[in-house]
Amino acid sequence: MSLLKDILRPSRPNQQILQTYLTHKPLQHRPGRNFSQVAGAAEAEVQAARNYCLDLLSKYDRPSYTLSTFIPRNAQAAYLALRALNVSLSMIPDTTSSPAIGLMRFQFWRDAVARTLAGSPPKEPIAILLASAVADLHQRTQGSARLSKNWLTRMISAREQTLTNDPYPSLAALETYAENTYSTVLYLTLSALPMASVTADHVASHIGKAAGIAAVLRGLPLVAFPAAAAPQQPKQAVAAAAAAAGG
Repeated sequence: MSLLKDILRPSRPNQQILQTYLTHKPLQHRPGRNFSQVAGAAEAEVQAARNYCLDLLSKYDRPSYTLSTFIPRNAQAAYLALRALNVSLSMIPDTTSSPAIGLMRFQFWRDAVARTLAGSPPKEPIAILLASAVADLHQRTQGSARLSKNWLTRMISAREQTLTNDPYPSLAALETYAENTYSTVLYLTLSALPMASVTADHVASHIGKAAGIAAVLRGLPLVAFPAAAAPQQPKQAVAAAAAAAGG
């Protein structure tokens, strides 16, 4: 069973925000672009991408939106991009018309992550903000810290496995899902500070598992009775309520 039911189909206002973002002049990708070029050449695009991610979290992940003000300034871009990516991945199972299309969207994000970490993000706001965060982290640490591609692809693969909303066969499977999604977002956030600590990673693992399991439990009514939940309130309100445990 997919965690999405904690986030439903994007509302029309959110689609309008994406359209507004796309009216900005797109990034001009050049072969061999390095991190400093990404950081300096696209200030307007990065700000537009930041606004898009903030609005996405405001509508579909209010806890993360609220907590963003407490994240150190130099890690806020990474935090917003990672949480927005988590929201977007969560939406795929319930916003695609077939599993085949869902698989294509997950593959898009795999490719986007690879391009983003290479300093040449696609024209997608989350990818652009994440690329800016990666460039800033590289500059701040002289290349000694980075966001793990393995962790990012782990998030994508874990969400992909829930594409058909199948029930979790055991508590261990649910715990693994929470580790590979919510805990992994926390690992990446720690990396963006950067904070390399086995103790912090251990704490993040437990918090992430607890948040992931709680989110699945809170989403059960929407999974079991989708038709009953949707007509009673606007889609945006349903999504915001269900996403409250998303963290």
